[in-house]
Amino acid sequence: MYAFFLLSGMIDAMCYLGAPLPDGIQYCSMALALIVEGLLFSSHVHGREILDIHIHMLPVKVIAATVCVLLLEARYRRHPLLPLSRAFLLMLQGTWFWAISVILYKHGEGHSEWDLNSPASVMMATIYFSWHCGAILIIMLVMNMIMACFYHRQSQNGTKYSILSSENEEDNDNITEDRSSVEV
Repeated sequence: MYAFFLLSGMIDAMCYLGAPLPDGIQYCSMALALIVEGLLFSSHVHGREILDIHIHMLPVKVIAATVCVLLLEARYRRHPLLPLSRAFLLMLQGTWFWAISVILYKHGEGHSEWDLNSPASVMMATIYFSWHCGAILIIMLVMNMIMACFYHRQSQNGTKYSILSSENEEDNDNITEDRSSVEV
């Protein structure tokens, strides 16, 4: 799994440096890394308790959604909700991995206070997962509001910003004067 994410990062770096690679290869390499991660996670649950299986299968669903969003992003690169959706899903995956460790290993103490064979524990874990979704959405909305306030305050002072796109790599060192390309 780690080798595929390393390969994806290397491809990203090569694309950034201008290597002659096929257009969109960075999306495909990241999708491949996520697919491998999902396969490994779905195979990681054989012979385990129902709670352990459930909390390991929730990220598999998130990984599948991330792959779908990533492939849509490869096709529709200028759609602003797709990168935000990918960021949301990756943050959800990361925070849920942390939650899995807390549920199963109780902060490194080696045992769980959860009943790993209880349907009630499975339901509680699902509720916690939904709380992760809500918390990440709130965090992203607050970050968006802060950045929108910053953008509006700076634009009132005469400073104009725009989102830099990969189509104009040679101009990435300059802040462009075109305010119309940013929608807040």
